Amino acid sequence: MELFGVVLKDVKYSRGEVLSSLFALLFFIQTANIAHAATYPPEPPAYKQLSDKYGLPKKLLYAIAINESQVKTNKRNVTPWPWVIRWNKEDKGRYYRTKVEAVAFAEKLLSDGFKNFDVGIAQVNYKWHGHEFKSLSQMMSPRSNLDYAARLIKGFYDGGDDWWVSAGRYHAPYNKPLAKGYSKRVYKIYKDL
Repeated sequence: MELFGVVLKDVKYSRGEVLSSLFALLFFIQTANIAHAATYPPEPPAYKQLSDKYGLPKKLLYAIAINESQVKTNKRNVTPWPWVIRWNKEDKGRYYRTKVEAVAFAEKLLSDGFKNFDVGIAQVNYKWHGHEFKSLSQMMSPRSNLDYAARLIKGFYDGGDDWWVSAGRYHAPYNKPLAKGYSKRVYKIYKDL
């Protein structure tokens, strides 16, 4: 018997049985992938309020926050987490239970001479943007962190970019390949929201 150009020798199954088994296997693989796809809780009101305030597309800020600080809440749900510090390229982020713990670690980084680290739910970089906040505590505040991120994204958009280029520049303002990859990751989350 021949199946898809391959000769199957000594097979005692009919072509219909083989095709039926093949389709069952493909269905199983597809549903297994769906079962492992992340799901996201509904967009919280603060994201909608900030998106309206700055004229961002609905769910863009939420998609960016998920991309930046996501944590798995169970086997499938993923949500942004407010108490995250990421301080080097290899670090996937340190997730803290409380704001106090996260701020204490950020202060330790500063006392050890590190200034290039990302803070909070939208992972705002301390080195480049820390001066815009009164304190690390304010920078770690989810509302302040998201408000600043929304302003940055809006600023890139007002500079002549489209929304997806703006989202990419939020991550890598001067590196087009990194920005493009980032915007693709954010768009994938965005379309799943």
